[in-house]
Formats: sequence, C-alpha cells, structure tokens
Amino acid sequence: MIATIVDAQATTSVSSVGIELPSWTVALLFVLVFTVIMFAGYRERERTADHELQRLGQKLKLSDPGSDWTRLVARQTRRSSGRVIGLYVAFLGSLPLIYWSAYAKDRSGPWPWWPMLLPVSGALGTAAGHLLPVALAAPAAPVAAVRRRQLTDDVMPWEVIMAAVSTVLPLAAVIIAAIDVTEGTNAPMAAVIVALAGALSLALIAVLCWVVRRVLRQPVTATTDAGLEWGEVLRSQLLRDQLVAVTFVSAGGGGSVLLWGLTRGMRGLPDWGNDAAVIVAAACVIAIMGVLVAGLADRRFAWVRTHIVTGQRGFTGQHG
Repeated sequence: MIATIVDAQATTSVSSVGIELPSWTVALLFVLVFTVIMFAGYRERERTADHELQRLGQKLKLSDPGSDWTRLVARQTRRSSGRVIGLYVAFLGSLPLIYWSAYAKDRSGPWPWWPMLLPVSGALGTAAGHLLPVALAAPAAPVAAVRRRQLTDDVMPWEVIMAAVSTVLPLAAVIIAAIDVTEGTNAPMAAVIVALAGALSLALIAVLCWVVRRVLRQPVTATTDAGLEWGEVLRSQLLRDQLVAVTFVSAGGGGSVLLWGLTRGMRGLPDWGNDAAVIVAAACVIAIMGVLVAGLADRRFAWVRTHIVTGQRGFTGQHG
C-alpha cells in the first residue's frame, strides 16, 4: 500500500473534488494517519497490558496475584510500549527504502528487502521494552540455590538452538561481502551495504544476549505464591521475546540483506553465489518458522511452569 503511494505519478488527481495533490502530500497524509494510530496505541499501552495479562491468566488458569498485580501490569506495559515504538520506528525507517525501491532505475531491482524491517523492528521493539529496567536493576545479593538458573529453564531448548544457529546469517553476510570486495566487484556499494547490515545485526544480537544474561539474574520480587508463578511466566515471555528478536534480526538484518546482495546487488559473484542465495533463503525461512513454531508449541508456558515454578521453594536463585 505504501509502495503504491510513493510509486504514484508526480501528481495525484482527485477527480471527485477537481483538485490535484502532489504525491508527496498523499504520502505525508498517510504518515500523519499512521502517527496518530501509533500515538493512540502508545497512550493505551497500560490498558492493553492489563487486558493482555487478564487473557493470559484466563488461558493459563493462573491464580489472582493479589498485591503483585500492579507490578505485573507495569512489566507488561513496558513490553507493549516497546512494541508500539518499534513498529513506528520501522515504519519511518522503511520510507526511504520504499522510495528507493519504487523509483529505482532498474525496475528488476533492488530486491525489496525493506518489508522485513516491520517484523524485525516489531520483535526488536518488544524485546527492547525491558531494556532500561533490566539495565538499571541492581544486582541481587547471592542466596542459596540448588543450581544456577539456565536459559533452558525458562524457554524450550529448541527455541535457544534456532536463535543461536540463526546468528550464522549476519556473520555470513559480513564474510561474503568481504570476499566479494577482496576478489573485485562491480558493485562495491552493494557489498558495503551487506557488510554494514551484517555488522549492525551482530551488534544488536550482542545487546540482546546481554539482556538475556541480565534477565536470568533478575531477583524474584513477588510477595505471594501466585505472584511468583506469574513472575516466572512473564520472565519466560521476556526471554522468548529476546530469542525471537535475535532470530528476526539475524534473518532480516543479516540473511534478507545478504539475499538481496546475492541476487540483485553484488553482481559478478562467482558461480557459488547462486547456490549461496538458495541456502540463505532456506535458512531464513527455517529460522523464522522454527522459532515461531516453538513458541506456539509452548504458548501455555508449560515448560517454565514445570521447570521453575514447581521447585521454586528450593530454587530462588536470584543470581542463578
């Protein structure tokens, strides 16, 4: 829809009222409408978080957390805030890419990888919603624990494996772009774009991994048994957000841009470039589908409730 707007002619006729509007005016109106929608969503973030928690409690048959409810809503509100902000930033960031795609002299390219910005930024924004409180949380005092908390206590091992394997994509983007430049290329700018996208993706992944480590060390702040169970479910949700973001950043910022480079941008690659494009495309699809299916398989958070909550009385390791 957006591409249709920016791909319009120099002027857009509005025959019903007999006026002509420049295409940039129509695009600006669309931006304003989207901004209003996002602003309304941001203002309602606390109410949205409250409703999300109520639905989650009904689906999981969780008990009333009592005095812990306000704290839980605040945690969920940060998640909702990040999701709205992430989508809005993605929308604004995609506008120049949409314009580039629509007005490219070579209409067969560039391959429009910009749509991947929306799910990538949505996942990244959701994950980043907890960044500030996680970063500012004071380390908890060490307490007796059976063992240190592990990531696979909160999320399914398959989710961890898929997210970890997907990080090969941005790494491959940097390596292949470097090889392309070293061997000589007729499209150095395309190679630079691919390399920068891969490097940026790796930097974002490093931040997300740091957040995961901080989340695993967050102290348990519940004051009731029900609040404890709720808190562990939300911890699992938070960690799952991070893993989904890692996978989407790897597939979008690394794999998708690399696929564009192999098929459209970095022309003149050796014969293995075509084979690499097929492998990268398959890896992107497998990574995204794998982490989404794993999340759906545990949409009732049975994994964390079995591994953490059942034995929580003897496993309150704020540091582990």
